[in-house]
Amino acid sequence: MPLGTWIMEETVKEEMGHNFQKQDGLLWHPVFTLARNEKKVHELLKGKGIDSYLPVRNHINIQPVFSKGKSYCYKRKLTVPMFSNYLFACLSYDNCAELLKNRSVIRILPVTPLDEDSLIEELKIIHTLENFSQNEKIDVANGIVKGTRVKFIDGQFLGWEGVALDNAKDDGFVYINITSVDASIRLKYPAMWCEAIEKPTGK
Repeated sequence: MPLGTWIMEETVKEEMGHNFQKQDGLLWHPVFTLARNEKKVHELLKGKGIDSYLPVRNHINIQPVFSKGKSYCYKRKLTVPMFSNYLFACLSYDNCAELLKNRSVIRILPVTPLDEDSLIEELKIIHTLENFSQNEKIDVANGIVKGTRVKFIDGQFLGWEGVALDNAKDDGFVYINITSVDASIRLKYPAMWCEAIEKPTGK
């Protein structure tokens, strides 16, 4: 088989690998992990034969270096998760129970059959963006930018509201200003647990 044909077929197979089909007795779920444990959990699921999807993007890591009175930046191209702390997996109830015993997994977000339809459509869009990001730079801010009014949809402060003090960072967190007892509190919170409820006002 000609090399060009083989490469083309392998590329098609890889792209078809993420078709996000619904499966009887299983549901696609977002899986929330410890920081920098996304790939570890992804490989674990793959090893068990569980359909798992970890969207990634290219990232240029810039490290300032100072030497002999001069400064310059060392750049290194990395492949990082598109959404810090998150991957997606098609799981049964027993799969969820077993996965939650893993110390790298913080939580598996609940999904209903109706929710799954919307999630699958979003995953298809994410996969398209992932392919695009291989040649073009994209920034992921989870819709949270400076000045956005947000509501916490998960975690210890579920239901609380505040205002983003900056854009969501690459580490998946954002600083939120909340008001309590006539005092302003600056809180570092996972951006994926924040829902934008009011866009920032124009400058």
